[in-house]
Amino acid sequence: MLTLILVAALDVWPGFDSQKIPIAIFDGKRTVLYHHPSPPPEFKNGVYEGRHPAVTANSSVAIGGVETATVLAPNPTPGLIAHETFHVYQRMKHPQWTANEADLFTYPVDDAEALALVRREANALRAALSGDKSAAQLALELRRQRFAKIGATAAAYERGTELNEGLATYVEHRVSGAPVTIPDGPPEAVRERAYRTGLALATLLDRYDPKWRETLESGDPRPLDELLAAAIVPNVDVDKEIREVLARREQRKREFLDQPGWIVVITAGDQPFFPSRFDPLNVHVVGKGEVLHTRFLQLNGIEILGRPALTEAAGEHPLFNGVRRVTLTGFKTKPEVKDDRLVADGVTADLRGATIEIYTR
Repeated sequence: MLTLILVAALDVWPGFDSQKIPIAIFDGKRTVLYHHPSPPPEFKNGVYEGRHPAVTANSSVAIGGVETATVLAPNPTPGLIAHETFHVYQRMKHPQWTANEADLFTYPVDDAEALALVRREANALRAALSGDKSAAQLALELRRQRFAKIGATAAAYERGTELNEGLATYVEHRVSGAPVTIPDGPPEAVRERAYRTGLALATLLDRYDPKWRETLESGDPRPLDELLAAAIVPNVDVDKEIREVLARREQRKREFLDQPGWIVVITAGDQPFFPSRFDPLNVHVVGKGEVLHTRFLQLNGIEILGRPALTEAAGEHPLFNGVRRVTLTGFKTKPEVKDDRLVADGVTADLRGATIEIYTR
């Protein structure tokens, strides 16, 4: 595949060779496996007809016991391939470059003072990318103040995501040559924002410390913001933005529940459901203990792909103390239950030990 050869030819990160990273690409018709040392038997000459069950997102997963990048795109760009294969490299070489995704659900997005500092930092990064070096010195102090306010757990989540997703986005941009932009985005887009701030910090490090990649690759434990940051003060109405956060949460929940069609409610029995996989880019906290998953969710005995689902917490944490109830809406035809199994569009569920309600308005 020409795209894979192109990525391999570029020097984007010291020690990273995309041709040594297995990748499975689903083009809408079949899944093709490249660079895998021992393809599983279901791949005939490296090809699996249809979407391989392990390939559910642009991500990575173990295939045949080997960590493998996964891409769902008919014509994946070199940048996308570089992004996902670099993630596999990170996990093999630098497993500490990551964040605890459980901390995303408790991140204080409704803190108005912290949000004001976020906006100021974003504005400053834009100025720094335009060549204002003094803005970087101010941003470090503003970020220090913000991290002191939101606490060590939330700060560690941002820094870990900047190393994980920010650096993968940086590698993607080195391949694609696309411009570096920093959109504000909504206050609750914490994870998405770290993609862009990580990319911006890495881009600025290219300008001011050409050896920074080798330094980080050699094991330097410092996060990107301790190497470079920038800020200026914008005029923002943070109280208004917080009100909009709460309104968006309510609107998302209302639009989900108001979808026409059949509704399915699955309630756990004596033991709650526990999440094994979910898509962190497509989740929204919509209320206390309530999370709307808009693309993919896997609980013990339940898999939902390509349709939204609302989970209700069984404990203090929105997800990781277990899920008490799962609600699905918008089925055009009535879902059926056979032999304790629900089979419906985008959903499979083992209902043993659980109860289910199926109704329409």
